[in-house]
Amino acid sequence: MNKFCALILVFATIICFSSFTEAKEYDGLFFMGLNLHKDVFNDKNVRYAINYAIDRKFIAKDIVSEEVIPTGVISPGMSGYEPTFEGFFYNPKKAKKLLKKPLNIELVLLHTDGVKTIRIAEKIVKDLKALGIKVKTKQVDYSDQDKWENELRSGRHHLFLMGYKAGFIGTSDEATAEVETYDLMAPLFTSDGSANFTYYDNQRVDNLLGQVAATDKAVRGLRDAKLSEANRIIMKDAPTVNLFYIPKL
Repeated sequence: MNKFCALILVFATIICFSSFTEAKEYDGLFFMGLNLHKDVFNDKNVRYAINYAIDRKFIAKDIVSEEVIPTGVISPGMSGYEPTFEGFFYNPKKAKKLLKKPLNIELVLLHTDGVKTIRIAEKIVKDLKALGIKVKTKQVDYSDQDKWENELRSGRHHLFLMGYKAGFIGTSDEATAEVETYDLMAPLFTSDGSANFTYYDNQRVDNLLGQVAATDKAVRGLRDAKLSEANRIIMKDAPTVNLFYIPKL
């Protein structure tokens, strides 16, 4: 199975998340991506405003039944995770201050037809409406994977909901755990990443993740530092709104 097919399968698992009650380990991220090829997102303040406008705590706890609220793209327990790192938080007042003038276009949010995915989309539409941003949704049948992939790759849509899991699942090996973080971040956030549908392009992030790939697994501290730095840069650039971490299955 290729990694893109693996990310599509994430949508089938979202329905089951609420059934987990024990302590969890995570190896994936569910997020709303911003299509950076769209001119509306050239302004970093617009990207920041959207991040502050969305109540991800409600989404994580009330829709998905998750206790952990994302602060970055690296989930707890994965190599490079920083417990003290502070990402975006729900702050509608700050969002309105950052959005200096109303957007003159209606954004399109692409998503699949999973029950909870639809609820997440509805919540995002509501939160962005409160900010003064109009959003309409485009729903694709989860079972039609070819259409879903084609819609993602088309670059037509401003926003999309997507989950992605690292390449190695269900292992406690520390060396492999480091690779998990790289396998989560590189496809999503390197300029030529196989799942980079935000079209995010930052040479520093490319270089850092390239260095991680080239560094011996045994040099854990160095790899952690590079992954953490890449996480901080990505969060500063804000190509995504991170909604919840996906548990290992």
